[in-house]
Amino acid sequence: MIPPFWPQLFIKTMPDKPMTCLLLLSICKMTELAYITLENEMDLTLAYKKSIQVAELIKLTVATQTVFATAVSEVSREIMDKAFEGACTIGFTQVKDRYALSAKLRFRIDEDFPKHNEGFDYARKLVPLMEASFSEQEGFVLLQMAIPTSSKMDEQKMVLIKRQISLQGPISAYEELKLRNAALSSTNQEQELELIHAKYLSEQKSEFLSIASHELNTPITILRALSQISLRLVDPNEIKLYGHLQKVEKQAGKLVTLTQQLLDVSKIEHGQFTYNKEWVPFKDFMLSVIESFKLLAPAHKISYELGADCEMQIDKNRIEQALANIVGNAIKYSEKGTTISIRTAVQDDVVRITVADEGIGMSNETLAKIFEKFYRSDMAHSQYKGLGIGLFVASKIISDHFGSINVKSEEGMGSSFAIDFPKLILR
Repeated sequence: MIPPFWPQLFIKTMPDKPMTCLLLLSICKMTELAYITLENEMDLTLAYKKSIQVAELIKLTVATQTVFATAVSEVSREIMDKAFEGACTIGFTQVKDRYALSAKLRFRIDEDFPKHNEGFDYARKLVPLMEASFSEQEGFVLLQMAIPTSSKMDEQKMVLIKRQISLQGPISAYEELKLRNAALSSTNQEQELELIHAKYLSEQKSEFLSIASHELNTPITILRALSQISLRLVDPNEIKLYGHLQKVEKQAGKLVTLTQQLLDVSKIEHGQFTYNKEWVPFKDFMLSVIESFKLLAPAHKISYELGADCEMQIDKNRIEQALANIVGNAIKYSEKGTTISIRTAVQDDVVRITVADEGIGMSNETLAKIFEKFYRSDMAHSQYKGLGIGLFVASKIISDHFGSINVKSEEGMGSSFAIDFPKLILR
């Protein structure tokens, strides 16, 4: 019954020696024509029909088609009833210049799986070659029926048969539905993996930023303090040395700011961004903040108009930080000598702070993303320094004060940021 052209190594497969079957499965080159997951009774019918379809295209006799399909169906039934996650692959295997119609079945098992059963025994009587092998958790079955040399099977004919099956499409509505579900499941799995990978990268980046910012904060702060002390000790008349120390102090200040921004991002992500809120006279607070902005932007004109007064329950330092980030952006992206205007108004129990500039403006794409962490437009990335953190932190501070922030902008026409705080924090 066993075709003489199959090497004897493939024939002797014992249940306690699964590697032999694995060797057979790996050495026999298989051209896959159909793949069926074994989940319910309809899959048994599908496995039977796909076996018939392939055998018919090879032009095997009707009797041979039925025998092979019945063997596949019997083994599939045993797997579906007594194993887990079974799957059947139907196609051609090749050893040297000879071909066989084959079905490979792989499935998970537990210790209760009967390695000798009626379905397997019946299938052995139907096909010339059937090999079954088991490991502790997996089972493998290979069914093969030699293709007569009169069929003149070769690589080209296999390609044509594969193409014909593809053109014929699903053989039933159930297979069509199964294929669609499989495609959808595959897409969902890919998306899920992408999300997991993105989350992992984000967590790794956040961890790195947290560690880096904490490690850098102390030495940079010390460096800036020493540079400030040196400036007080050095005679200003020593122009060259004094100038160098001023540059060191300025750059150290920038590093302190950047490090503090990274620390803020880390605190936000770890839920450690805290506030010390108190009732503050709004007008006095804004006047103090505007004076500091004038020092921050000596090359720009700072105009302001303050509306009615009220009291707000805020963290003064955090709100000043949020406004400084917004005004800092206005300074960075507008020419020297242009005006940055700050307006406030109290209307319908809402306090509005508006910061407008005459800078480069933003595209609609940028407007949709400016509050995202680390986002910078292509133009900003190429022409201006920064990390893309300021507006992210500002929006977090404002939302944590129950406020909202909206932006209007047009490329080349400047930008306007409107910050609203509700009645909830006013009195």
